[in-house]
Amino acid sequence: MDISTGSWFKYLREEVLTEGLRDIGLPESVVDFIESAMPNAPEKAKMYAGNHWKKYELNRNGKTFAQNNWGGFMERTFKDEIQHIPPEDRSAGSVSSYRARVMTPYYVGGVDGKPVVRKMYDDEMIEQNKRIVFVADNILNILARPMGQWRKPFMKAVKALSKAGVESEKVEKVKEELAATMMREFKGWWYNYDQLFAWLNDEPTNYEMIKDEEDINEAYNIAMDDIKGGENPDQIIHQFDDGHYWYNLQTHNCSVEGERMGHCGTDARGTLVSLRKAKTPEEEEAMSVADRRRLGTSDSFVTMTWSENEQMLYQIKGQGNNAPEWEYWDAIDWFIKNAPIQRVLETGEHSNDTSGFEELTGHLQETNPDVEFEGVLSMDEIDEAVQQVVNNYEGDYTGLWAEVQDPADWGGDGQYAYISISAEMSFEVDLGWPGIVRRDRDYYSADEADSGDINDMLDSIPYSSYSSQSRDFESEIGLDDLGYELPGEDAEVEYEVVMLIGAQPDDVPAGAEKQTAHLRIRIMSNETATADNADDASSEVEFIARELQRLEDDMQDYIQGVRSQLVDGEYIAKGPYDRTRGDLVDKTFEHWGVTEGSGGSLEFAWRSDGSRNVINDGGQIPQVIQMYGQDYDRNIGEIYTRIFGSPMSNTHPPRTENVDLNRNMARNLENLYKAKQENPDQQQMKFGPEYAAKAARIILAKDSHFIIQGSNSAVGQNSRYPTQPIGWMYKINMNYQTSEAEIQITQDILDFFNENPEMMNQAAQKTIQDAMNGMLALAQARKDDIASGRQPFAQIRQIENLYTPIQDTADGMKAMMIARWINQNFEQMDEIEKYVSYYKYLRPIVNQQIRRIGPIQTDGDDAGKPDYFDQEVRTQLVKMGATSSQMDSRKGDPISGRMGAPRPAQESIEQQIDRIERLIKEQQPLLQEKDPSYDLRIYSVKIDVSVLKDVGGEIQETQTEIRGIEGVTTVRTVGETRDIGTSHIATYEIKFELIGTIGRVNYRDEILIPGMMKVKGLKILRMSPMHRTNVRGTIRTVRECLKEYTYGNLGGVASNLGSQTKSGGVTRKITTPRMTLDDIVQDWASAGVMGYDMPTNSTDMSYHVMMPVEELLPYISRYYRGDKNDFVGRYQNFIKDGSTAPVYLAIGKNGRAKVTGNEDLIWFAKKSGLEELPVFLSYQKQV
Repeated sequence: MDISTGSWFKYLREEVLTEGLRDIGLPESVVDFIESAMPNAPEKAKMYAGNHWKKYELNRNGKTFAQNNWGGFMERTFKDEIQHIPPEDRSAGSVSSYRARVMTPYYVGGVDGKPVVRKMYDDEMIEQNKRIVFVADNILNILARPMGQWRKPFMKAVKALSKAGVESEKVEKVKEELAATMMREFKGWWYNYDQLFAWLNDEPTNYEMIKDEEDINEAYNIAMDDIKGGENPDQIIHQFDDGHYWYNLQTHNCSVEGERMGHCGTDARGTLVSLRKAKTPEEEEAMSVADRRRLGTSDSFVTMTWSENEQMLYQIKGQGNNAPEWEYWDAIDWFIKNAPIQRVLETGEHSNDTSGFEELTGHLQETNPDVEFEGVLSMDEIDEAVQQVVNNYEGDYTGLWAEVQDPADWGGDGQYAYISISAEMSFEVDLGWPGIVRRDRDYYSADEADSGDINDMLDSIPYSSYSSQSRDFESEIGLDDLGYELPGEDAEVEYEVVMLIGAQPDDVPAGAEKQTAHLRIRIMSNETATADNADDASSEVEFIARELQRLEDDMQDYIQGVRSQLVDGEYIAKGPYDRTRGDLVDKTFEHWGVTEGSGGSLEFAWRSDGSRNVINDGGQIPQVIQMYGQDYDRNIGEIYTRIFGSPMSNTHPPRTENVDLNRNMARNLENLYKAKQENPDQQQMKFGPEYAAKAARIILAKDSHFIIQGSNSAVGQNSRYPTQPIGWMYKINMNYQTSEAEIQITQDILDFFNENPEMMNQAAQKTIQDAMNGMLALAQARKDDIASGRQPFAQIRQIENLYTPIQDTADGMKAMMIARWINQNFEQMDEIEKYVSYYKYLRPIVNQQIRRIGPIQTDGDDAGKPDYFDQEVRTQLVKMGATSSQMDSRKGDPISGRMGAPRPAQESIEQQIDRIERLIKEQQPLLQEKDPSYDLRIYSVKIDVSVLKDVGGEIQETQTEIRGIEGVTTVRTVGETRDIGTSHIATYEIKFELIGTIGRVNYRDEILIPGMMKVKGLKILRMSPMHRTNVRGTIRTVRECLKEYTYGNLGGVASNLGSQTKSGGVTRKITTPRMTLDDIVQDWASAGVMGYDMPTNSTDMSYHVMMPVEELLPYISRYYRGDKNDFVGRYQNFIKDGSTAPVYLAIGKNGRAKVTGNEDLIWFAKKSGLEELPVFLSYQKQV
């Protein structure tokens, strides 16, 4: 027996008898984590980690947290089965924290406002509840034991619940919660010793140094001492002849380097590299053993932060963060040339040695001219970039100046150049005074030219621009408001009254012009910017230039506004327009909507149906144009531009206007008027004896606008040709420059077409049709060319010429076979098959894009036929709106007369689909009592206003006007209405309703306030915050923002996030699209409203909303904070487990947002292509 046993052991492999990590009773998830984190470590090192974790007990705080977390989970999951017993209510000697319920819970206030009748449980249910209590209490006790004793009780708990008859869904939740608890506490323990485990993984022999150490904390200290004291020869980048060498620390954080060099030793933007030299034997002998182990046996002279992937150096620091000594510059130069380095970002940050870094970077730039140095200011380049922006700016009313100043002149640190930017606005307003009289330090209007007498009917203007009276005058006519519009700080206003020749009537001959007094105004502002490179300097000045250009574009409105204030202040005598404006505003038109501009201008917009809608129906773009009007692969939204001759705007919806459209509309109106004028029974315009009928066209063409409105829905729709509606607007404008004769003609035009609306609509339709005719003819001609074979056969001949010489190649043979198959079968093809043959195959082949075409049949009757040809034909039919039955029917019949042919009632397929969709929408209220996706939000705001007594209506009439603003539901007066002489002061409480994605702040700024500003005589004084009133509605929390969400192949907690959006396999419909991050910040900053106010719990994670990663990217650091190994390891865990925690995002009342936790998740999501992440929001006063 002894011999045989000995022989048996002799032939056994030693590793079969060796105990491994998976043999010591660890949970599989823990084993997998250790294996993943320590792939290079010996098995004994992994077992060392596993065995020490099994011994680990949670400390007091950790134990309390784990127990509270478990208890909270059980109370939420089994709220109908168990009840928590407060400590003060427990009987003496009781160790149970829960009791089993014997009847259904009592809900304060009932459920959904309805009382709930409580019912007793039967004995079986009570017994099941007791089993649940036992499991809850047992796990609480287990959490106080060493973690190695958790696995089996956790497994038994799940089995006990299952055997007790608990529903499987809840059993599965418990199982997941226990697994999450296990991993959460394990990871918390692991990260306390992660450097120890990384050290064991780096070098297999390191285990021998700690294998006999039972205290893991002592083992950790041994590892840290070894890490600090040793240098790996493999990490030496280059050694110089004098003994210095570049050493790669392979980390972004090294306390040894920091202590040696007298700096922080940390830079998360890259890897630290150190210029070092070994100590002499004498120097080593003089060191203590502790210092030798702690600081090593070399000295450091330069520390740099190096990003190898980006080929960048972020920092080059000597002792104490000063510039390195000149004797080390050659070593730095060697590194830049050999790394190699493309960009150096050392700017002297964290240092007072400005001159030292200027000399260093200047030397390095001279020896490395192809490398970009951010720390070196190029004043000439910055000045050239700035002056280029200044010289390119052109404005009739605005001006831009800028001067670049050396930082040394400002006592700066040498890192940034200072740019002094000046902006100016200047213009004149014709006062119409025949002369100027200077008296009592004021400008007065002369009664007559050169008379010296004052016109008592007009008020005077203060002479000095800098007196208190002048400041009141500037405020009265709106110059201080214009100063706020001017970019920059501390705007200054200057003005003077001078005699100039202004605009003259058309009948004044040359040389007979008369001078009148003009108010010449100049407003200036200044701003100082800083920049360290030409691009940033250019951007700073370009921003001011763009703001000035915005003012330049609107200067006529601003000038008109100032003139209007001068008229109201009685500094200018009222002209014909001023006297007529009020009557026109008050006049009621059925088909004209009247809008008063901020400067007193008037806009008359046509309304075909007499409603408030000024967008009139002009039909839609025919499908033949969509198919044949432009190249196949062009964006279908470009068709509007091609038809109407000018690009569509980037607004939503897009619009376009041009001179041709305006002129053609005026001509068509004139022609229709002439045709009607020939009928003596028809109304004619009463232009007066001195005006001919053609005067109408002159006025219409001078300041009228025919605007086409399209649809954004055309972009990106590939499954079906979209409906592309053609809306149109027609507007006529008037302002103070409109002559008396033009005012009278315009009034006649307004009256005439208001009484003959069919003429306006006919003219618009003809203008649209005239614009479309060219494109329609082109599309029809192209369609005929393809259907007849002219274009396809020409393409086939080109293919033969191009590919015959290379027909022995795979591409050449494929092209020739496709062309031959189409040529042989073309006459039997219907319209759609010909269309697909031409656009999907012949044209790409001619354009030498043969490799974009899929496989073809190589033999038989259909040799050369593309495999996807029939699928492409079906796709085209779907785009044209064909139904499944129509597509099936074409298998046996020719396409002619079927695809797109009218139905018996002359109803096309597209019209039929639209009609059915309209019927469904009309019947929707009858099909369901309430739409679950309906999200009505009602808000209330209080606004203090002043209402002029002699302008506009009474307080109650003003309320009626405000109710006409879009979205406003009720307006009422709150408190007393005060009489202050010329005005009434009142407080209105206004309620408005919002549906969909528009935010309350956007509504206030873009609809409510502009609408109130149009009310005559009304001025807004102050406004309260907005509050929501229908709190019972679908408040926008994360509950309504979980859409169908999946992490693809990501596992762990992440994979459970998607399951929450489904119930019984059916995806829940999200009632309101989620708010953007900008809206969340804006709501909190401006109104103190929390866009998402309640977090949702998902397994072991709380978060407010799933947010698009692209919205989070602007808030992350410029570079990942860890090193490459850190990123790779944690990214692999992310791919495996998904996001096990939310991104923490702080929202500030100062209008800023900041990622405060788990920023690395955003980096991982970006790399993996993940579209959304869970976000936990924190609303704060200051960020």
